[in-house]
Amino acid sequence: MATGKNTFDVVSHTFPKEICLIDAQINSLFDVHLDSGLISLNLHCNNISVIENLDKLKHLKHLDLSSNHIAKMRGLGGLMSLKTLNLACNELQVVEGLENLRNLAKLDLSYNNINSISGFRKLHGPSFSLCTLYLQGNQLSSLDHVINSLNGCLSLKELTLSQYGEANPVCELPDYRSRLFTSLKSIQILDGLDHSGNPAASRDKLEDYRPAKFEVVTPRIDSVLGRFRQQGKLSSETDVAGDEEPSHLQVQQHIPGRVSLSADHEVRLETLEHQLTRLIHDAASFCYLCLVENGDSDDSESNEHIKKRAKRGQQSPKNKRATRTAATKKDTGKNRAKPSLHVTVDSTSSTSPTDDQVRKLTVLGKALKGRTVRDPEDDERILSLIQELDAERERRWKAEQAARKMVDAIKELQLKEAEERKLREASLAASSRFKRVLLHEKEAKESLQKDLTAAQEQNIELREKVKNLTESEEEQQRALRALEQASVKMETEKIKQHTEAVSRLQQEQMKVGALAKESELLKHSVKQLKGQVHQLQELLANREQEHRKAVEGLVRVDSQEMRAVVDREVAKQENVHQQIIKEYQDRVSEQSAQQKEALHAIKQKESKATSMVNELTAMVKEQRGRISELSRGRQDIVGDYKDKAKLTAQIRAQVSVIEGLRSERKLWSEELAQQGASLAQDRGRLESRVEALTAEVSQLQKECQCKEESTARERNLEKQLSAETSANQELQDQIDALIDRKESLKEELSKTQQDLETCKENHRSAVKRLKECDDTFRQQLEQEKKSHEERIQTLKNEKQQQIELANSRVLEVEDEMRILLQENALTKKSLEQRLKKLSSAFTEIQDDLAGS
Repeated sequence: MATGKNTFDVVSHTFPKEICLIDAQINSLFDVHLDSGLISLNLHCNNISVIENLDKLKHLKHLDLSSNHIAKMRGLGGLMSLKTLNLACNELQVVEGLENLRNLAKLDLSYNNINSISGFRKLHGPSFSLCTLYLQGNQLSSLDHVINSLNGCLSLKELTLSQYGEANPVCELPDYRSRLFTSLKSIQILDGLDHSGNPAASRDKLEDYRPAKFEVVTPRIDSVLGRFRQQGKLSSETDVAGDEEPSHLQVQQHIPGRVSLSADHEVRLETLEHQLTRLIHDAASFCYLCLVENGDSDDSESNEHIKKRAKRGQQSPKNKRATRTAATKKDTGKNRAKPSLHVTVDSTSSTSPTDDQVRKLTVLGKALKGRTVRDPEDDERILSLIQELDAERERRWKAEQAARKMVDAIKELQLKEAEERKLREASLAASSRFKRVLLHEKEAKESLQKDLTAAQEQNIELREKVKNLTESEEEQQRALRALEQASVKMETEKIKQHTEAVSRLQQEQMKVGALAKESELLKHSVKQLKGQVHQLQELLANREQEHRKAVEGLVRVDSQEMRAVVDREVAKQENVHQQIIKEYQDRVSEQSAQQKEALHAIKQKESKATSMVNELTAMVKEQRGRISELSRGRQDIVGDYKDKAKLTAQIRAQVSVIEGLRSERKLWSEELAQQGASLAQDRGRLESRVEALTAEVSQLQKECQCKEESTARERNLEKQLSAETSANQELQDQIDALIDRKESLKEELSKTQQDLETCKENHRSAVKRLKECDDTFRQQLEQEKKSHEERIQTLKNEKQQQIELANSRVLEVEDEMRILLQENALTKKSLEQRLKKLSSAFTEIQDDLAGS
C-alpha cells in the first residue's frame, strides 16, 4: 500500500491532462495531486469512501469513481464542465447533489442500492443536458416515483433499468415499458431497445463528435489520396535523379491534377526504366569502344564482346536483312581482299506517348586490311565466328522483339494509366459531389431535426398546457360537485327546516286550541265565580250593612283614605302593566330592526349576485371575442406556416391568452366559491335567526303560561276579578299579535326561499355558461392538437423520406466506390503481373548477358 502523495502521481496516458489510477489502493482524494486544468480522472477500483477535493477542477469533463466505497453523492457541485460521471458499483442509496452539473450528458449509477431518485427533479428543464442514464442493478420498486423524478428531464434520450440480467423490481411490473414510453416522451432507447423493441445502437461513442463535420468514411479512397499526395514528392525526386543521370530514355512524369498509380508501382517502373537505359547505354558505349580499340584485332574477339554487351539492343528487319546478305557475301567470297561487315541495331525505348526517342546502336565491322591470303585455320575460325554472329543476330532479333513488346506494353500501360487517371478524377469529382450532397443533406437533416425538436418542444408545452387545463377542469368540476353537494345539503336542510316549522306551527296550533279550551273553561269558571261573586256581594252587602251598622262612625267608603289606598293599588298595577308593554314593544322593535337589516343585506347580496352575473356574461362575451381572435390567429398561423418567427410569436401570444384565460377562470372559480360561501353564511345566519325567533316564541309561550298561572292565582282572589278579566283580554291580544307575527315570519321565510331559488337558478345558468365555454375551449384545443399532430406526422414522414433518400444515395456512392476500388485492384494486379513478367524477362536478359 502506498504511503505518500508522490507514489500516486502516476499518469498512464501521454496526454498530461488525463490521470488514470486503476486499482492503486487510494483511500482518499487528498492523496492524489490534482491540477486545476485536469480534463479526465479515472480512479476505478480503489478504497475511496467520500467525494472531496474536487472543487478546483473547473475544466474536468470525465470522472470515473466506479468500484469504490462511496455512500453519498456529495462534493460534485464545483464540476461545472463535467460531461460523463461513472459511480457504478458503489454503496449509494439516494441520488442527490446534481443540480449544478448542467453540462452532464452521461451518468452511470448501476449496481448500487439506490431506492430513491428524487434528486433528478432538480435537473428538470431545458438548461440541463443529461442524455444517457444507467440505473440497472438497483432497488427501484415504484414506477410512479421513476416517472415523476424523470418527467422533467427533457434531454434524456437513453434510459437503462435492466441489462445483462441485472434489473430493478420495477422491471417486473406489467407494461412498464409502454408506461415509461408514454409518460417520458423524450426517451428513445429503453434498456437498449427502441420503441418497436429492436436493438438500438449506442450513442455514447458519438456524443463527443457531435460538433465535427459529417464526412463519409472511405479508408481506401483516403489511402489512395495519401499516396497521390506522396507521389508528388516521389516524382520530383525521380525527376532530379533522371536529370543527374545520363539517360537516353525519359519517362513521362505525371501531369498535376490527375490520379496515378500507387507510389510503389511508380517507383518500380522508374527503377526498371533506369536499369534499361543504363544497360542499353553501357552496351552501346562498350560496343563502340571495342570497335574503336580492337579495330585491327580479330573479328572473333570483337564479336564476342558484342555478344556479351549488346543483347538488349533491338534490330530492325531492314538491318537484319542487310547483315544476312553481308554474311552470305562473306561465305561466297572468302578469298576477297576487303570484306566488310555492317551490323546496325536500332533500339527504341519510349516511356511517354508523346516523346519517342530512337537511339541507334551501330556496330561497324571494319575490313581486315593487309590480309590478302588466309590460312585454312583462319577460315575455320571465321566460319565459326560467322555462325556465332548469326546466333547473336538471332538473339538480338529476339531481344528487339521483346523490347518492342515491352514498349507496346508500356504504351498500353500509359494509356491505361491515363484512363485510370480520368476514372479517378471522375471518381474524385463524384465523391466531392456526393460529399457536397451529403453536406447539404446533413444541413437539411439538421434543420429538420431543429424543426422536429421545436415541434416536439411545442408539443410538450401544449401537452403540459392540456394537462394543466385538465387539472384545472377537474378542480372546477370538483368545486362544482362540492357546490352541488352543498346546495343539495341546503335543500335537505331547508326541507327539514320547513318540516320542523310546519311541525312547530302544528304544535303551536295545538297549543292555541288548548289555550282556547282553557279560556272556555276559564270563562265557565268565571261565570261560576260571578255567581259566587254575586253571592259574596250579597253576603258582603249584608255584612257591609252589618259592618256599617257596627262601624258607622269608624271608616267610610267615600272617605279619602279608602280612595288613596285604591288609587295607590291602581297606580301600581298600571305601572307594572306599562312596564310589561314597554318590554314587549322594545323586543318587537329590535326584531323588526334585525329583520330589516337582514332584508337589506339580502338585497345587497342580490344586487352583488346580479352584478357578478353581468360581469360573468361580459367575461363570456370577452372570451368569445378572444376565441374568435384565437381562431383568426390560427388561420394566420396556417397561412404563415413558413415564417417561423411569426409562428413562435403567435404561439407565445396564444400561450399568454391561455394563461389569461386560466387566470380569469381561476378568478371565476374563486368568485363562485366566495358566492357559495357567502350564501352558506347567509343561510346559516337566517337559520340562526329562525332558531332565535323560535326560542323567543318558546320563551313567550313560557311567559304566557306564567302569566296564565298568575291570572289563575289572581282569579282565585276575590278582590282582583276585574284585573283578571283585563289580563285575559290582554293575553288574547298578545296571542293574536303572535299569530300575526308568525304569519309575517312565514312570509319572510317564503321570500327568503324564493331568493335562494333565484340565486340557485343564477348559479346554474352561470355553471352552464362556464360549461359551454369549457366545451368550446376544449374543442379548439383538440383541433389545435390535431393540427399540430398532423404537422408533426408530416414532418416525420418528410424526414424519413429524406433520410431514406440520403441512405440510398450513400449506398449508391459506396457501391460505385467499391466497384471503382475493385477495378483499381484488378488493374493493379494485372500491372503487377505484367511487371513481374517484365522483371523476369529483364533478369533472363541480364543472366544471358552475364553468361555470355
